[in-house]
Amino acid sequence: MMSIHQKYDEVTCVIDDTVHKLLVIAIYTELKFYDATTHLVCYVPDYISINSSFKLQRHHMKQFEFDEKFLSERAVYVSPDRVTSVEKHIPGAKCSKCGIYVQYVEEPFTCYDCRQDPYR
Repeated sequence: MMSIHQKYDEVTCVIDDTVHKLLVIAIYTELKFYDATTHLVCYVPDYISINSSFKLQRHHMKQFEFDEKFLSERAVYVSPDRVTSVEKHIPGAKCSKCGIYVQYVEEPFTCYDCRQDPYR
């Protein structure tokens, strides 16, 4: 079965009877005796306190394949059945000169207007 969640989606979930809005940084499938369990690995910001959170270290990076910018940050496993809503991440980038956001482009990016008029 394929997961409906993707990296960098924002999920609203219930952890310890409290509703939190968290960022999915990895999707982890655990295999146990012919049974596959999927967990979302979600980034926990400093202003949120979750008892079951853990500090991300280098060995987690190899296991979960998340971006290096999340090293030494806190994360938590979230079961997909705990998720109440999902906000999909739309890939894109900001123009390096004027800062306008454009969907479905990759960084580094300079928009058409800035390329036509460099003094803009």
